[in-house]
Amino acid sequence: VMPSPEQTLGRLHKFLGKFEGSSVGEQAKVEVQGLSKRFGFNPFDPQGWRKAGFDPARGLAVTLESVKKDGKDVDAALFIIGVGDAGAFDKTVKRLAREQERAELYRDQSYKQGKITTILRQGPSGEKPVFVFALYEGYGIFSDPINGPDAIRKLVDRRLANGLDQSPAYARLRAKVRSDADLHLF
Repeated sequence: VMPSPEQTLGRLHKFLGKFEGSSVGEQAKVEVQGLSKRFGFNPFDPQGWRKAGFDPARGLAVTLESVKKDGKDVDAALFIIGVGDAGAFDKTVKRLAREQERAELYRDQSYKQGKITTILRQGPSGEKPVFVFALYEGYGIFSDPINGPDAIRKLVDRRLANGLDQSPAYARLRAKVRSDADLHLF
């Protein structure tokens, strides 16, 4: 869990600034320009994140969610990021899918009070799912197209049932980690 990507990226940007004028600094500048071109916004600029629909102050997490497939437990990776403007977020995700993955099709599936969107690429042998995403309680959730929909449903169901993140034990565990740390592992 990264509680505040905005704060972490700000620290990283400040750190890289110490190398300005050196070969390391110039290489870092080239890398940031490449990322900015790829994403369509500077990842070190909180305003760029906001224009793209994200909320860089809300948090970012990566987790594994276990789901049943053919009677076996399979782990699906979930990437979760704060969203500030749902409409801009949706446009950004679909733009990046089109530009980076050549995926121009999408299919929505309703679930509870939200929807799960599958991004697809049209190929010679038909449609190929590339990834899935959902918007839930101000967070964008991304996963693979095979196990992702089930993992997202499971995450939403647990959240609706006041799951782990609502338990006092989880809060005490978080309190034991330095509160201003950039990254929390559980």
